[in-house]
Amino acid sequence: MPGEARTSEFLLSSATVMIGPQAKVMELTPALHSVGLIKNVQVSAELGFTELTQGVQNQAVSSVNNSVQTRIGGELYEYTARNIAYGAGLDAGGAAYDTLTTQYALNAAIAAGAGTSIALASGGTDFTAGDFIVLQDTTIPDRVFIGKVASVATNTITLATGYGFTAENTGWAVATTVAYKVRRVQVGSVAKQQRFGAKLVGILPESGEPVTLIFPKVAITKGLGFSFQTENFSNMPFEFTPYALVSTDPFYADYGAMKTWSVLRR
Repeated sequence: MPGEARTSEFLLSSATVMIGPQAKVMELTPALHSVGLIKNVQVSAELGFTELTQGVQNQAVSSVNNSVQTRIGGELYEYTARNIAYGAGLDAGGAAYDTLTTQYALNAAIAAGAGTSIALASGGTDFTAGDFIVLQDTTIPDRVFIGKVASVATNTITLATGYGFTAENTGWAVATTVAYKVRRVQVGSVAKQQRFGAKLVGILPESGEPVTLIFPKVAITKGLGFSFQTENFSNMPFEFTPYALVSTDPFYADYGAMKTWSVLRR
């Protein structure tokens, strides 16, 4: 019958989006490289043509496809240090942007204007000079203190100059204060324009088979955004732009200078 389905290869799926080094794009894994929860992932290729027309009515007699604009976009929901860094145009693939999960307790209360040290109950060896520490008052969740570590002796952290406790701090109690070691993502101009490899995997619902899209060279052209709202969960509207390879890029032999991505299906 006209329009009758011939296969069960219908696509109804969320996508796993993985970002990593160009040389490892074929082997990116969800555990190490997934950006996490991302919705409404769209991949499109828009063709542009230059037309030759004739006559008073300018009827087209020939055309040449002279541009292909590919866009990859989605709504990214997980505000990890790594995703924020990617959105800021940084290379966030290393361990420096791994998620930190430990929460620390104080060993002694910090009085108002008490100087430049923080005594932790444990975990001081997790900190080194240059790290940043955040204290949070759990009874007033938006009351936080940001300190920079100058040195560590056992579980006592000495803060750098300019980061000490001043009279404006009314004290931090042991029972109601938690401490975190945090990543600091520097947002602004970047010295090097970063390029990555991207792998997208969706699953066919009937067969469970993967639909795999490989982008051997992409730039993150839109990403970082914070929207503090109460009507819905905020997301970062990520966009990726694929680029043609040059002869020194990984997988140039497979893609050449004219192909920017591929779809893998049996």
